[in-house]
Amino acid sequence: MDFHTDFLKPQGLHSSLCLVRADRQEPAVAVAIWRPRQGFGWGEEQARFLRYVAPHLGRALDIERRLAAAEAQRVAASLSQAAATLTRREKDCLALVARGASNKEAARRLGLSVYTVEDHVKSLIRKLQASSRTEAVATALGLGLLAG
Repeated sequence: MDFHTDFLKPQGLHSSLCLVRADRQEPAVAVAIWRPRQGFGWGEEQARFLRYVAPHLGRALDIERRLAAAEAQRVAASLSQAAATLTRREKDCLALVARGASNKEAARRLGLSVYTVEDHVKSLIRKLQASSRTEAVATALGLGLLAG
């Protein structure tokens, strides 16, 4: 709470009433109510509000966690489908990229032009929804497309 105290005191807020709930079954929840320096002391109303809100926040966090897990499964399924569409040459280029080969080196090893290898690498990056060669390799490893 030191950061919040240092940040909020200059804003005219003086002290807080906090409720922290943490158990192994539900996500941790922390709720704080701040009051102005000139304000009155803490009352039962603020404490009752904290006790009422905390369980709802815990459920909201649980829903958020479930939605994130569902989205991760959707992305994984999408990546698996995309990986299945990689051509043999794209997989060959991916394997060489994973071993650190440049486009020029991959072209030499595969007997292709550098431009063809560049096209294959761009295509596999797009299909694996990656933003770089490194991310494409990491994704391919995660999908089991490359032998460790």
